[in-house]
Amino acid sequence: AKFILDVTLTLICSALLLLASVLPWRLPFIVLELVETCSSLTFQKFQKQAARQFLFSLGDVVIFALVLASLFWPPRWPGLLHTLKLAAKPPRDEDDDSHSGYNLETRFEWIMNAFDLESYAD
Repeated sequence: AKFILDVTLTLICSALLLLASVLPWRLPFIVLELVETCSSLTFQKFQKQAARQFLFSLGDVVIFALVLASLFWPPRWPGLLHTLKLAAKPPRDEDDDSHSGYNLETRFEWIMNAFDLESYAD
């Protein structure tokens, strides 16, 4: 029964991982994480990685929907360009061994730039 549960959860997580890889900027990190951990991959580790990558991609979709409004307000463009440059850098947490490639600080900066009320006063 445990094997059937593991296989079922792995199939569900595989579908989530495929959905996560729809975002082209997430795909290299998904592949890198799987390659770096393939020697010690178990059902549970794969499920955890797949669920985490799906949540990262889902978070990106939500954040980018919020940040999209910044594109229509020219005073916000410099801040948006600055955070896009930060996004091109590797994650700042050198202790992160997950190879997820997710830079949470940059995502927060995008949101802060999107809701920066001072630029609305300009």
